Amino acid sequence: MKATEKTEYTLLHVEDSPELKELVRHILATRPNIKIIGASTVLEGVDSARQNLPDIILMDIHLPDGSGMDALRQIREGEKTSNIPVVALSSMATQLQIGEGLREGFKYYITKPIDVPEMLETIDRILDESL
Repeated sequence: MKATEKTEYTLLHVEDSPELKELVRHILATRPNIKIIGASTVLEGVDSARQNLPDIILMDIHLPDGSGMDALRQIREGEKTSNIPVVALSSMATQLQIGEGLREGFKYYITKPIDVPEMLETIDRILDESL
């Protein structure tokens, strides 16, 4: 990662599973320049995106109050949030579901169980592109 111009990034992780939240925190411990903020619902995720303007969002598809795709649409509608890269992180892993998510506007689609090198490469690539 060439993140030399910026010292810290903010990643919003929208996920309702405490175990997956902890797993992502553990994985991203290898990236000390990434501050993680969390949300557990569509409402919390969209509100947090609007308030914190993160550099990247990891979004679960199945959330207690709706779909991560609904959250993505709301984030895309916001003037300040419309360009935040949103990555789906979901167990919905058929080619049809992945294609639908990418057509909806997810920048990347990572499937669960998480392929750690793929997730880290994806995050690094997005943050490098933002420089």
